[in-house]
Amino acid sequence: MTYVGKSPADIIATAVDTTTGTFSGDLTVDTNTLYVDSANNRVGIGTTVPSRKLSIYDATTPYMALYDGSSGTTVTDGFQVQFASGNAYLWNYENGFTAFGTNANERMRIDSSGRVMIGTTIEGDSSADDLTVAGSANTGITIRAGASNSSSIYMSDDTSGAGEYAGYIAYSHSSNSMSFGVSSGQKVIIDSSGNVGIGTSSPASIGSGRVSLNVNGTTDSFVFVGANSTNTGFLQGASSFAALVGSSVPLLLQSTGANNIQFSTNGSERMRIDSSGNLLVGATSSNAGAFGAISPQILVAGTIPQVALHETDTDKDGYIGISSSTMFIQTADAIPIRFGTSDTERMRIASDGKVTLTQQVAAKAPSFRAYMGAGQTVTTNTVTVGAFNTEVWDSNSNYDTSTYRFTPTVAGYYHFTVQVFASVSTNRAMVGFRKNGSSNTETFHAGSAAGGGICYQSDALIDLNGSSDYVEAVFYHEQGSNVTCNNNIALTNFAGHLLMAT
Repeated sequence: MTYVGKSPADIIATAVDTTTGTFSGDLTVDTNTLYVDSANNRVGIGTTVPSRKLSIYDATTPYMALYDGSSGTTVTDGFQVQFASGNAYLWNYENGFTAFGTNANERMRIDSSGRVMIGTTIEGDSSADDLTVAGSANTGITIRAGASNSSSIYMSDDTSGAGEYAGYIAYSHSSNSMSFGVSSGQKVIIDSSGNVGIGTSSPASIGSGRVSLNVNGTTDSFVFVGANSTNTGFLQGASSFAALVGSSVPLLLQSTGANNIQFSTNGSERMRIDSSGNLLVGATSSNAGAFGAISPQILVAGTIPQVALHETDTDKDGYIGISSSTMFIQTADAIPIRFGTSDTERMRIASDGKVTLTQQVAAKAPSFRAYMGAGQTVTTNTVTVGAFNTEVWDSNSNYDTSTYRFTPTVAGYYHFTVQVFASVSTNRAMVGFRKNGSSNTETFHAGSAAGGGICYQSDALIDLNGSSDYVEAVFYHEQGSNVTCNNNIALTNFAGHLLMAT
């Protein structure tokens, strides 16, 4: 029913039941100011086609305002609901809170400072009171993401760029790992097995049922320990510590100041490195001993202190210790004990107790004996190297049957003998030795054909350097015609052996 242009009296007379005070039919007030749709029981303000029980329309910004006696009645007073350009607003223009409730109970409020409180009307600490969530039992916040996505909390100091995620906590549901970010980059990660990585996104795994802590820096990595805000020591890993400790090592465990590093098991100290660098096992202080208070030293203390050595590939054992006031160095297996200086063995105790001093006799002293496998013809007036081409023995494989040279691998003084059986008349003949191709020792004999020939003999002491020096035996005669040397091993042979190593 429309009453545009009619007086209020005509409207009342026509539309109002004076008995009940009830209007019937549609009602339009000033075209779009107020419209009542009687057929659909809807009210429109600013519209004649209300789509809800109450529809408010304005071509620019529709408002609905609530005022009370304590507020003003201007556009900046009271509580107002606004919708503009697709955006919805709830405005409390007064200096009070806005509360939200269900089931007759307040569930959330926003106070006049903009702080949000859920389950409480009291904000948290002033340094973190923008959002407070409270409950009387277990209380929490759930962030639910897709199975292949991440749930994250970002700490930001900017509205764009890396500053939007300056710090963050992120959980990857695809890898089930938790990341912690600092300065817009991941710094700590806990993987699905519980391994922790600091400075690495892939902490090492050390097997089922085990977890690891990985600290990885681009140059050095430190784990500091201390008390009362003072660092008393640290564990450091790096590719090179040349600038720090003067040498390149992969791991450094260090105590700062005059402090000890102690190791304990079962509630008791077992070992320590004291501030002087002494390694103490079973003791808490170093011993002065016969050499005085020397540092650093290794001290093993106990009722029967010993150091045990075990070779895993051969399953052999050795011990150094003290028992019943007696110092012992011994093996548990049939193996020798050797002693050396300057990286060279000087003495050895064999498994049967025999002692060998290598300064006088090498553990396997070079020695050899050789003879001629066939008779050798020697031209007159010509110094000829004896063709001793067949070995009787050669302990260190130092004799060459093709060059007839002995080149030992142990430096020292050697004794050589040579004998040659040949038929030479009264003219001179000689046997001897050459060192490195030069004459060293020559022995002359007068020739005689009596008995079918003469056995010429010579011996010498020659020092050799154990690397390049060699010795060969030579034969010479002035017979005037060629002479053939007998190849009998007992009559014609060349031998040598080490007397003393140098």
